[in-house]
Amino acid sequence: MKYKRIVIIIFMIIWAAGIYIASNQPNLLAVPLLKKYNLIHSNFNKTQIDLLEFIIRKTMHIFEYFVLTVLLYVALKSFYIRLSIFLAPGLSLIFAVSDEWHQYYVPGRDGKLSDIFIDSIGIFLALIFIILTNLLISIKQSSK
Repeated sequence: MKYKRIVIIIFMIIWAAGIYIASNQPNLLAVPLLKKYNLIHSNFNKTQIDLLEFIIRKTMHIFEYFVLTVLLYVALKSFYIRLSIFLAPGLSLIFAVSDEWHQYYVPGRDGKLSDIFIDSIGIFLALIFIILTNLLISIKQSSK
């Protein structure tokens, strides 16, 4: 159990560091990277590229904070912290706010309140996932 605890904490730290490192990149764009590896057609017009960029970036916000919240929950729960279900989303939200504040000072980036709300969608979805998973586990255990 101690080994699993260490592994999950390491994954959580690596994930949070990845979010921070990505936030520290000036003018970080997804579409040029997708074009480089021929994952999208290069004949999109500017409006289509801007829309695609927007969708990818906001989807990544949701995904990043979904994963961070789940990792935080599992890490906190491994220490038998009863309030893990509240602490994990709370800590994720604090990280989201601090990340946007950090981006405010990165050239070519800007911290946006709207991104915190989008991050919160990922946090909320993670919370639903955690609750449903715990419910399924308890149903399965009670049927034994």
